[in-house]
Amino acid sequence: MPVIVADAQKHSSMEVHFPFVTRSAASRFLLAVVVSGGMLSACSLTPHPTPDTTLTRLAARASAEAKTFDSSDSPYAALRRADLAELRTEIQRVCGHKNDGTLPSSCDDSALDSAIEKAHLDVDNNSNPADAATIAAQEIVSSAGELPEGSMLLAANQLVDLVSAGAAAPTTGGALFDPSVNKKLKSSDVKVDADAARDALAWEYSIVYGLGVATASASGLLKQAVNDSIDAHQNRISILQSSLAPTGNFPKPESAYELKKYQQPFDAQSTADYIEALRKDTTDYWIATAATAKTTSWKELALAFAAQTAVGAPTAPANVLPAR
Repeated sequence: MPVIVADAQKHSSMEVHFPFVTRSAASRFLLAVVVSGGMLSACSLTPHPTPDTTLTRLAARASAEAKTFDSSDSPYAALRRADLAELRTEIQRVCGHKNDGTLPSSCDDSALDSAIEKAHLDVDNNSNPADAATIAAQEIVSSAGELPEGSMLLAANQLVDLVSAGAAAPTTGGALFDPSVNKKLKSSDVKVDADAARDALAWEYSIVYGLGVATASASGLLKQAVNDSIDAHQNRISILQSSLAPTGNFPKPESAYELKKYQQPFDAQSTADYIEALRKDTTDYWIATAATAKTTSWKELALAFAAQTAVGAPTAPANVLPAR
């Protein structure tokens, strides 16, 4: 009987910067990212693993949208075709390969085609790409708890692509770091997520401080946009504090943070560049956080924050498809 083994996660390394948080916090977070990227994902040890149901459902939606908008909105159709290709690769990675490197027949291209067709989803021909993207984005967030652990990074990146293509950024409630609520997980996994939330709270404090620096060199509409962004991050801080309050332990903001990697803004253009750099780094931070999350509520919250940040900067271009 051939042995089915899961493939190691296949994705390019992602650089995540920690310009404000303490060295120990950054080290813990980077270690979590490295460990997650190097671990083997779980799969069935039977000779006939089947395509993961959740990934297959997401693939079916991507397939349906690619067909629906192929003529009416080719850029969005192209994005969804790319999403479908990535999801197919991920489904087969999770299924695993035989010890001779081949796919089991239950997960080969033909079997996967059948599984996606069986999970077929209809897309309203009268809908527009933004509406379809919004539904697809929300489905990713609501499916977070069912996704294979090693598939969260792909889900986070596809979610960010969808909101960058016009989807409304998903919203969700706070995270629950109570082992009694997360009964299917080890208490140590819940603790890991709570620690990650504390690090994330420290990050958000630093971003609010950094945006405050930008108000000195911004004026007019740009200054208003920066202030709106500060309000959004303050709201995020409140959600994180409320999520962590039952644990009895969360960090307080420092009086100041060092802006080591960013050039001090001095005019409108440098201010726009500065806040765009903050946005990009914060998006990457939340993508990486989602990729290593264990509990469902923390996965959902990290995904939502990644998506919101991706489209939340005053200088972020609207409705532009990301480069592939």
